[in-house]
Amino acid sequence: VRDLGERFESGLVGLDFELRRRGLFMGLKFAEEGDGLVATRDLMSAGVFAVFAKNDTSVLQLLPPLTVTDEEADDIISILRSTLG
Repeated sequence: VRDLGERFESGLVGLDFELRRRGLFMGLKFAEEGDGLVATRDLMSAGVFAVFAKNDTSVLQLLPPLTVTDEEADDIISILRSTLG
């Protein structure tokens, strides 16, 4: 979990959000209210399951499964970068 979490963190450097992370549980904090909703919609359309934080619509919640492989993590990171970058 630690290694995969660090893989996600390093793979998402430079994107326009603040990454909040504990293990594989991640919150992507965007600048504006509602941006988490937009990011959720865009990622779902790209095949990545994500949800916005109901108490803060500027935050997208991302929780990859603990069984995610390195290859799958790289695919998710690539989709995140292309969709949110």
